[in-house]
Amino acid sequence: MSNSSLAVVRNELLHEFGASVPKPYAIANNAILMDFIGDENGAAPILHSVNLKKLLPKGEIDTLFRKTIDAVE
Repeated sequence: MSNSSLAVVRNELLHEFGASVPKPYAIANNAILMDFIGDENGAAPILHSVNLKKLLPKGEIDTLFRKTIDAVE
């Protein structure tokens, strides 16, 4: 199984278990068709480029962190 096929299977499983990941629909060659995350201005930023301290108040960052940890557990 190719790496891209594994990524689709992983995202399908994560999506089925309720994780906040784009739902994959199809794979062909090196392309994966999945849900778009963004708005009319463009795609959502890559996560490692987001600075939450500039976007959210401290309490919301703590809540988001807790939700992330709960989703992993």
